[in-house]
Amino acid sequence: MDSQQPPAETTSLPRIFLLSLETEAFFDEMYKDLIDSLLSKAKVQRATKLDPALRYLSEYTPDAIFATDAALLKTKYATVLEKVISEIVQLESSTSQECSA
Repeated sequence: MDSQQPPAETTSLPRIFLLSLETEAFFDEMYKDLIDSLLSKAKVQRATKLDPALRYLSEYTPDAIFATDAALLKTKYATVLEKVISEIVQLESSTSQECSA
């Protein structure tokens, strides 16, 4: 898993997870400015392989998940897609409870 994180003093920043399971070679260059901007405003983690992606999603609840390619639509990544959906449902549930209170 590629780790792209801002300095330690910014621990209160939102956590963003980039799913880059089948990223094209040009992605980093094309989106360098966007990634740099995210890094200055959030704790960013990136997974480029199946197992690290699942491990990260099991250990953390990111504030945002960005799928940077279409890999989640492939059968071999179904477990990651299920985990992402689970995270969204969990977030929706907790947000609904906060709004009801």
